[in-house]
Amino acid sequence: PSVFYFSPIHFDEKTLGYSVLRNPLSMKHKMDIVFRNWTRNVNNALEMTRMQNRLVAFSQRDAMTGLYNRRGMDEKLSAVMSGLKGNESCLVFVVDMDGLKYINDNFGHSEGDYGINAIASAVRRIARSEEICVRAGGDEFYIIGVGDYNRSDITVRVQKFNSAVEEENKASGKPYEISASIGGCCERLCAGMTVEEAIHIADGRMYRNKTDRKKQRSR
Repeated sequence: PSVFYFSPIHFDEKTLGYSVLRNPLSMKHKMDIVFRNWTRNVNNALEMTRMQNRLVAFSQRDAMTGLYNRRGMDEKLSAVMSGLKGNESCLVFVVDMDGLKYINDNFGHSEGDYGINAIASAVRRIARSEEICVRAGGDEFYIIGVGDYNRSDITVRVQKFNSAVEEENKASGKPYEISASIGGCCERLCAGMTVEEAIHIADGRMYRNKTDRKKQRSR
């Protein structure tokens, strides 16, 4: 037979978990100041760890969308590149939202924020779990992947992205449509290509896509 003492692990009013102290029934000692001090130290240590993790997340993540910011991208990409085996390809997409100023000017900045989050959601939907999704600027996004890719992946992902944006428009009921231009690049890293160069190529293709879409709308 044993006696179990349950004690909340908490910081102020935020409960982080529970500790359980088990004593034999024959043991005369009960919970004392040592146990209370130990619990207090655990409380403080867990809260410090939680706050450190939040600070790291704030420094690496975009507050609005939850995607990586540029600093987070650099740190994540550095970790990925350090584990290269030498035969990987780099798949990069650059996405730029269309008409953000129009939405802000005519419907308000809260609606513009909605549009940015909608594009961020579409970016997440077409990305694999191991790929890096980035909000690179106000209305610009990156997807960066390093691994086993081929150029046909570009076409497939672009189609999925356009479908994701179209589904968002159908479900939103907004008096305006969300749209974005996208460009992709897939190259072998061992051929001398760098991720920065791939981003530059994808960026150029995104702008060509944006120009083509404007021409189609003006017809």
